[in-house]
Amino acid sequence: MALALQPGDTIAALASAPGVSPRALIRVSGPQAAEIVRAWTGQDPPAPRRLTPARLLDPPIPALLAWFAGPRSFTGQDVAELQLPGRPELADRVLATALRASARPAEPGEFTYRAVLAGKLTPLEAESLGAAIGAESLGALRAADRLRRGGLTRPVQAAMAELTRLRALVEAGIDFAEEEDVHPIGPSDLAQRLGALSQRLQTLATPQAPAAVRDGKPRVVLIGQAGAGKSALFNRLLETHRAVVDAEPGTTRDAVEAPLTLRASQRKPAGSGENNAVLVDTAGWSGPGHALDRKALAATRRAMRNAAVLVWCYPFDPAWPKAPSRSSLPDDVQRAAPPDAGWVYTHTQIDKADPSRIADMDEPDASWLPVSSRTGQGVAALRVALGKALQASTAGQAASRADLLVLPRHRRALQDAADRLGQTAAPLAQIDGPALPDPELHAQRLLEACSCLEQIVGAVLPDDVLGEVFAGFCVGK
Repeated sequence: MALALQPGDTIAALASAPGVSPRALIRVSGPQAAEIVRAWTGQDPPAPRRLTPARLLDPPIPALLAWFAGPRSFTGQDVAELQLPGRPELADRVLATALRASARPAEPGEFTYRAVLAGKLTPLEAESLGAAIGAESLGALRAADRLRRGGLTRPVQAAMAELTRLRALVEAGIDFAEEEDVHPIGPSDLAQRLGALSQRLQTLATPQAPAAVRDGKPRVVLIGQAGAGKSALFNRLLETHRAVVDAEPGTTRDAVEAPLTLRASQRKPAGSGENNAVLVDTAGWSGPGHALDRKALAATRRAMRNAAVLVWCYPFDPAWPKAPSRSSLPDDVQRAAPPDAGWVYTHTQIDKADPSRIADMDEPDASWLPVSSRTGQGVAALRVALGKALQASTAGQAASRADLLVLPRHRRALQDAADRLGQTAAPLAQIDGPALPDPELHAQRLLEACSCLEQIVGAVLPDDVLGEVFAGFCVGK
């Protein structure tokens, strides 16, 4: 986002999603907002902070108008929000009226940018708003909310307070070097405390949330021996031909991904309690082979590390049904799996089995699920089982990993601060004496590390940092 903007301009934009919808929302902010309301309706703005019926002049249709007089508004300026039928050609026509009446098109995220400039939001709160708008799962929404409520602010401010205390102890050796009752910090003690603080920041910079929280798309990963029918099941769950299927085992050599929507109950209507996931097909699990087999297995292991739910696929076996569990899987599979991933076990290719041996086909809570990718038998029950496992897994991961959203710019700032502290601590740990050499230099390094953290929680940020905060926002937000 370009930040060479004029906050004194009046901006206008479609704030709802483009396309046909029950309602469209057009938002205006700036000193000419009242003039635009008059251009729309021929009347002065209505009473503030309530939704008021209005009739537009062009085209002459009814609408709903909300007026927020500055500074008691989201942006701190006069703001008008107009709701009208969600037809693209109609919204374009009404927006054109606003642009003719002295507004200009808003840049992506410019409304929220003005809220930050007006002190209505901190940059971190603005980021949490952007994360909430882009959330595609309950876990991602919880993470955005926790960011807004200070989930990252508190540990960063605690680290800054510790740095301030350490800097004061270092500077005591400069300002009160001749005082007998002043005891500045020694190199060994400083090295130990800086090392511990560097490790804390390093841990904070490492993505703590599961894939479901980091990008809003939890992974459901199909794994099993070569020839277990994973790719055929992958296509059946997607209801499209996405992966290559062949009778020859070992056809799949890489992880193949595709979006998948799951519900935790067959009785819930579409759109109710849905989980937007990513289904991943993987290469068959096998022992050491030639170089291509090893690369394929490495890709499977990478996919497993980011899994919210793992689906172990058993090929057709006349000896089943069995009641598998994680402990019954090969040791190397258990070691490669995340400890907090959910598990679903399925016997594929049941169309090859004796029907009299298939029981509880439609019971989604069974410990194992028989399915047929060829006929579709059992796939509906499998979908429900996956939805339930996904719901339970993402909730458990969120609780165990603190549901913390760390965005790329936060991670860079935390890593920069951790690196500076680590580089400062390393040579100090080698000093045996009580005197701290070059205290001015060390005080400056601690100040620089604190400045790195200030870029996360600071109320005023450099333009290039603010540009990154708003880069992913939509127009109208």
